[in-house]
Order: sequence, then structure tokens, then C-alpha cells
Amino acid sequence: ITSVSGGGCTTTGRSVTLCPVQSTLPLTIQGSGFAYGGATVVVGNRPCDSTSHAQDTVLICTGWPGRGVNLAVAVHTAYNTSVVSPGTVTVSYIPVPLLGSISGCADAYPATETCPMDGAVPVTVSGANFGPSMGQVHVGPSLANSTRCAVLSWSATAVVFMNYSGLGTQLVWVTNMWNMTNDADLAVVVTLVDPYPVLLGVSGCTDLQPTQTVLCMPNNQSQVLTLTGARFLTKGRVSVVALNGTTRALFNPVR
Repeated sequence: ITSVSGGGCTTTGRSVTLCPVQSTLPLTIQGSGFAYGGATVVVGNRPCDSTSHAQDTVLICTGWPGRGVNLAVAVHTAYNTSVVSPGTVTVSYIPVPLLGSISGCADAYPATETCPMDGAVPVTVSGANFGPSMGQVHVGPSLANSTRCAVLSWSATAVVFMNYSGLGTQLVWVTNMWNMTNDADLAVVVTLVDPYPVLLGVSGCTDLQPTQTVLCMPNNQSQVLTLTGARFLTKGRVSVVALNGTTRALFNPVR
């Protein structure tokens, strides 16, 4: 095997690169000793759907979807002989983004949690095959049902973005410059929450009702108030504000 060409790929020396992962165009293999019929071409570890002989030095491979880079090409002849291409003759497909992890909010590797639903906190998705030039990032349960995000920085292995939206568990979709998007089973998870706390009750002094406690002792450092509600997250602060809007005290919760 002396060279490969065609297939909608980019020819680089005697090899091809950036081949479509679902190419419908024929791949041409040149060499010698292929005989005049009955040969089979294998790209990587997948046989072509069909192999035809142009002559005993040229084979045409049709139907050769795949993934990966620097894959060898093998020819198995009708005479039960085989040859594998040298390292200078290979096939490389367009790289598909591979997502490894996401960080930026409350990180729980490889996911990140409690990101605000308005997407105001920048997050970083790390992985491979993002490409040297900027592509697109979407967040949503599927690529078809997602929101395009604002990309802040882009490299082949890390993308920083914000302006995502939604609630609950969402998937991240990275589309590189070659219009390839990561598979669903390799998408990383970002959990979006409503950033505003909901206060439902207070207790600890003389409790009149779930939303009212009275006769709290002034300047009593041992007095414990309990707040109930939702979306408090794992840390924050509590302010006690007078009815006229004046902040009387600011506390760091004990738990």
C-alpha cells in the first residue's frame, strides 16, 4: 500500500485527514499485488461495505464510517494474503469533541452544581478535540432542545462560557469548527438552580405562627433562630432588616 486518497478528505502526503465520520464518497487505495478481484479493504478495524478493483494496483473502498486518527489500512486479497499500510499511509477522521469535566459553580467532578439559572457564572468545560478555532456551546437536555451560550475563551482542550439557562440537570454540548458535536453519553452535567432563596418560616423566640417569632432578646448572642425554606444552597449569609429597610445585623449561619 503506497497511498490513500479521496473520500472527501484532505490529502496530507500519502495519507488522508479530516475524513467525514459518515463519508459517502469512495476512498482510493493505491499499491500493488491486489489482484483483479475478491479483495477486501479494512480501515482501522472496520471492513469497507464494498471493495472494487480498478486494476491490480488500485482499490476503491465504499462505505467506511469510523472515528479516530492515524488508522492503518489493510488489504486482504482473494489469495489469502494480507498487507497493512505503513505508518506513513493512514486515515484520520474529523475529530469528535470528547468532554471530560465541567467546573465553575459547586463542583462535584466531573459535574458542577447549583449554577444560577440566568447563566451569570462562567463555567469551564474540559476535554479534547475542541479544535483550534471557536465553535459553539449549547446547554440543554438535547442538542435540539438547548440554549446557545456565550463563549468567553476557546482552546483545543478547554472552553469557558456563560449565558446558559434552564432549571435542573442539563447537558453540555460542544460543537467544534468541523461541525462535530460530542455524543450524548459523553456529555457532562451542569445543574442549574433558581438563584433566589425562598423563605417559608422562622422560629426560635416566641413563635406565633410559622412565619413569625417575637420577643427575641436584644444583643443575645446565644439566641438561635431557625429559617426554613428553599434554595439556600450550601453557604451564604443572613441579614436582619428593620421594617424601615435599615439592616440591623448581618450573620454567618452556624449551620
